[in-house]
Amino acid sequence: MIKNTKGFTLVELLGVIVIIGILATVGTVGTTHYLQESREDSYRIMSQSISLAAENCVIENKCVVNNTYNIKTLKDMNYLDNIKSPVGNKDCTGEVYIYISNNSSSGFKKYSYKVTLSCDGVKTNTNTLVWPDEKNK
Repeated sequence: MIKNTKGFTLVELLGVIVIIGILATVGTVGTTHYLQESREDSYRIMSQSISLAAENCVIENKCVVNNTYNIKTLKDMNYLDNIKSPVGNKDCTGEVYIYISNNSSSGFKKYSYKVTLSCDGVKTNTNTLVWPDEKNK
């Protein structure tokens, strides 16, 4: 009698399915972590852009210190382009508060910017210190 040996056994097929499942799980977890980090980097870069826009506004004497400016105001003043969400490509909202923090060790005044950014329900708060302004010593 001739035995038919073509094909795979059920155990071999189940083994392959288990290995593929493990690889898919590891890949999904790694990808999710990578996407979260890239979103956080996007929010950080957008906050820095808002801070730099406010800094340029102060340098050109169009923004007043100890005041809050929202993204729309900075866009209307041509200091900032649209800030889009990295997830939904929707406009983000936020504001920047410009204030002076004195550095007692050097005696120079530092302009500081506190940025609050809201995109897709995620809110970020950052403080950015800028180099001392020597003319305001």
